[in-house]
Amino acid sequence: MRSSPFVSFLNLFIIVLFATFCSCKKPEPARITIEGTISDATGAVSDAEIQLAVKEISSGTYSNNFVVFHTTNSNALGKYLHDFEAYNAIEYKIDVAGQNRFSESLVFDSDELQKNETNTYDFYLQPKAWYKVIIKNTSPVDSSDLLQYQITSSQPICSSCCGNTISVLIGDTVNTSLKCLTLGNTTLDIGWVVTKNGFTNSYSNSITCNTGDTAVYYLNY
Repeated sequence: MRSSPFVSFLNLFIIVLFATFCSCKKPEPARITIEGTISDATGAVSDAEIQLAVKEISSGTYSNNFVVFHTTNSNALGKYLHDFEAYNAIEYKIDVAGQNRFSESLVFDSDELQKNETNTYDFYLQPKAWYKVIIKNTSPVDSSDLLQYQITSSQPICSSCCGNTISVLIGDTVNTSLKCLTLGNTTLDIGWVVTKNGFTNSYSNSITCNTGDTAVYYLNY
């Protein structure tokens, strides 16, 4: 039995309509999964704060500033994970901060991320401690008394960190203190040279700096 022209037209219309609908359907947006582990010398670091930020192109305009779009904390095993719809991004950044630990940051181009797959970024955090030295000239001779003091062990780099700069103190009334950040659970080495009445003597010592604490050393000369 032959179908009527109307039925044939109706079938053709349905096929064209279906094809048009399929061709106009937008593809699913790409997703990105970022995961990792936060650790230190003792193992997993729990409750570390992880911030994800993006430099995005929006409405054809490029932003030169990172904007935070997600904040989370590592779990008891030091793990973190976030799944999100991919941005029209230039760069991404991950900032990690833990209690009594030095922060870490990582910036990477958007094309380094595998879309619709898991991207792993692990972070190792160095423990943090404070070191304070109290310096006093307890046996003054005259105003030419000279002290040259230095931390001799390797130090982290930050605005408040201890360095290896030699401090030079002159005079018979020296009474001061210096405080700075250093690595926790380490031994800090110091050395100093004293010149009084034309005689010079060199000294050295070491101080244990426990994570989260302030190690204090009294340098009397």
